[in-house]
Amino acid sequence: MASSSNVVLVSALVPLGATLLTLGSLTLTTTIVGLALVTPLFVIFSPVLVPALLLIAVPVAVAGFLTSGALGITSLSSFAWLATFLRPRQAQKHTALQAQQETR
Repeated sequence: MASSSNVVLVSALVPLGATLLTLGSLTLTTTIVGLALVTPLFVIFSPVLVPALLLIAVPVAVAGFLTSGALGITSLSSFAWLATFLRPRQAQKHTALQAQQETR
């Protein structure tokens, strides 16, 4: 039987992790679509826009990829923390139950 603190913990961290994964995937998708839409313009207007590409578009694309990765890593680490937080308590309960059964 799950304790109320575990239920509250799961109900708080699962939506948080899902939200972070969603934001990460939306950021990655937006970055890729933006690069796909802007690349033909950079090719057509390359003599004028190459300096702009180096100064504006590359840092924005890098920031998008890094933000997407950071949100994904944060989400996965919250899920991992949740798993390690809940697992030892279940193992301790199982060990205590075995010790009680052995003493009987």
